[in-house]
Amino acid sequence: MTTKGHSAPGRPPIDPDVARFAAALRADERARADAARREADVRREQADEQARQEHHEQLRVAKDAAASRLREVRRTGRADAVAQAEAGYRDALAALVAFETGERPPWAPAPVAHAPEGEPDVNGEPDVSETPPTEEEPG
Repeated sequence: MTTKGHSAPGRPPIDPDVARFAAALRADERARADAARREADVRREQADEQARQEHHEQLRVAKDAAASRLREVRRTGRADAVAQAEAGYRDALAALVAFETGERPPWAPAPVAHAPEGEPDVNGEPDVSETPPTEEEPG
């Protein structure tokens, strides 16, 4: 029986059954590698989603903390402390909205590096907010 093989010159021809078996093994290895890549992609996507959810929760907690601070300062604080707490709340809320929508809200202050207290911001301008004046409670 003569077989048509794909062997190198000087070697005996390859049995077609052996060639089919080798091709099946290579196909199986490729399928396993593809499955492993898909699993890795799924795990990476799950990790990314988990990190995204954790970041969202951190932003929500920061916004809630800023809101609580603002409520407390409005009850007991001075006007400058209220303005600072309002600015902190606006920053936290803007970060949360930007994360949820993908765009910074038009009312949000431009993100700037925080300068030490009493110093001008990175643009060299004093911090000016567009919030209406708040009424202080008599105390």
